[in-house]
Amino acid sequence: MQVSSAAVRSLFLAHNTVILDVRDPKFLEMACSFMEIGPCEHLEKLVAFAKNRLGARQAVVEKAYVDADHLYDYCAFYGKGFSSPSSRCGRIHFFSCRTLPPQDLLVLDKHRKQYLGYVVVRPTGQTAVGRTCLRKPRMRRNKEYLLCKHTFPAHANGASLKVEAFPFITQDANTFICAGAAIWMQAYYMHEHFGFPRCYPAQITEIARRYNVHGNVRGGMFVEDMGTALREMGYNPHVYNYSLRDAETEVERAVLVRRTVLTAHAIVESRLPCILAISGADPENPKRRIGHALTAIGHSFETPGKDWLAGC
Repeated sequence: MQVSSAAVRSLFLAHNTVILDVRDPKFLEMACSFMEIGPCEHLEKLVAFAKNRLGARQAVVEKAYVDADHLYDYCAFYGKGFSSPSSRCGRIHFFSCRTLPPQDLLVLDKHRKQYLGYVVVRPTGQTAVGRTCLRKPRMRRNKEYLLCKHTFPAHANGASLKVEAFPFITQDANTFICAGAAIWMQAYYMHEHFGFPRCYPAQITEIARRYNVHGNVRGGMFVEDMGTALREMGYNPHVYNYSLRDAETEVERAVLVRRTVLTAHAIVESRLPCILAISGADPENPKRRIGHALTAIGHSFETPGKDWLAGC
C-alpha cells in the first residue's frame, strides 16, 4: 500500500500544528500545553502586545520546532547538564484574519497580507522567548518613528511568509544576559539587512569571554567586553561615553543629556540600531550600581522628563 506525500504531510501537520483563537482567554494556556512548554511573563506580554497593538485574532502554533539559536545554545550549554531541557522549541505565528479554517493550514500563503509575525518559544522556563519578529505597531503620525526594520522571511507549513520587523529576544541568564541579547538583536538585523555574519546567543558570550579580564561574562558584560565581541564579529564599534555622574551643575547635566539624545538620534536615523548601556543605583542596595543594556531602533518627538536619564 502506497501513501502519498500529501497524506504524510497532512498527518505531520495535524500532529505538530494547531490553529487557536488569540481572543480566547485560555489561548496562552492552550498554546503552551500544545507546545509542551510552560508559560512565562515575557510570553504573556508579547501575546498581549500582538492582540492589543497588532490586532492578532488567529494563531498557528507549532511544536517540535528546530530553532538555530536555541540549538546552538543547547549544544554549548544546556545539553551538557544532567537534566537538560528539550532541544526543540515551539513557535507561534500570528494572523489578523477573523477566522482561519483548519484546511488553510496547507495554504497559509492565502493569508500573507494578514500575517503579523512569529515568536519562538524556548523550553527554558521564565526566559522562554526566543527569536521574535513581529510587525511594528501603528505609529503616531509625525511623532513616532521605528526606523530600523527589515523584511524577514518566515516559513510555516510550507508557506513562504514575510514580516517587516526588528528582531527581539530575551536573555536567559545561562548562555547570555542583557548585553548579549542586545548584541544579538543588532547582529541579527545587520546579518539579514546588510549581509554580516550571523552569530548565535551563546556564541556571542563565548567570543566576549575570550579576552575577558573582569570575570564570568554570564554575570554581566562591561562595555569593553561588548566592544570585544562586536569587533570579533566583524564590526567596528564606536563607544560614546556620556556619564551624568561627571556633571557638576544642572547646565552640564543638561548638555550631557542633549548630547546623548542627539548621538542616539543620529545613529537610528541612519537606520543603524545602537546599544545603550545604562546604569543606576540598586534599589535594594543604593551603594551598589547595576547596569543594563538595551537596543535603540527608533525615536519619537516627545519631550522627556528631566529625570528620564537619572542615575546614568
